[in-house]
Amino acid sequence: FPTRRSSDLTFCIGLGNSYLNEYLDSKFSWTEQTKQRTIAAVVGTLLMNVALVYFCNYLNFIIIQGKNPEKFFNGEMNFINWFFINFAIMISAIGHARGFMAAWKNSTKKEVVEQKLIAKSANAQFESLKNQIDPHFLFNSLNVLSSLIEENPDNAQRFTTSLSKIYRYVLEQKDKELVSVAEELSFATTYMKLLKMRFENSLFYEVTAEVQNPDAKVVPLSLQLLLENTVK
Repeated sequence: FPTRRSSDLTFCIGLGNSYLNEYLDSKFSWTEQTKQRTIAAVVGTLLMNVALVYFCNYLNFIIIQGKNPEKFFNGEMNFINWFFINFAIMISAIGHARGFMAAWKNSTKKEVVEQKLIAKSANAQFESLKNQIDPHFLFNSLNVLSSLIEENPDNAQRFTTSLSKIYRYVLEQKDKELVSVAEELSFATTYMKLLKMRFENSLFYEVTAEVQNPDAKVVPLSLQLLLENTVK
């Protein structure tokens, strides 16, 4: 058959598969709907390429070249039909594979970017929390001390001694990103004792004796902040 007719058929097959790919991409996602996209690609490719090859060859051989329609599904023409069908399916499969790889790469890049953004956001929130805790803790402790001086000077003296120990812990942990739960729990216990001096019989609390996970870490002074808000 003429070379030009062959190139025209190849162009039609390529164009048809391109449109099929675009349509399926708009309906199904390779990364989120892989199974549906694969089934749609297999069924769509078979149906479209068989119909497209038979239509183009019938138009070429029967309508344009005027060959006998009875021989269209026999002999040489039948071989040509199936040759182009297999060729078209192979080209289409390559196109779908390229589409899948491109979607997978884009999804991977997007996920990496999202994880970086999440990490940056979490780090910014973490630094903000650390910067807020120190002055917040000192300000509230001084308010408690001021109240004790008027109400109970003896407790105020004990409170001052304990507060100096606590604030030493605050300064020691200031530059640390994480501390052990045991350290934080010990510090929180001391802090609750200070509050007990302030509120006396108005405050009751119980501290867990054991830490279930010795390797667990928390943000420094985070437990103190939670306890303070609970008391409020």
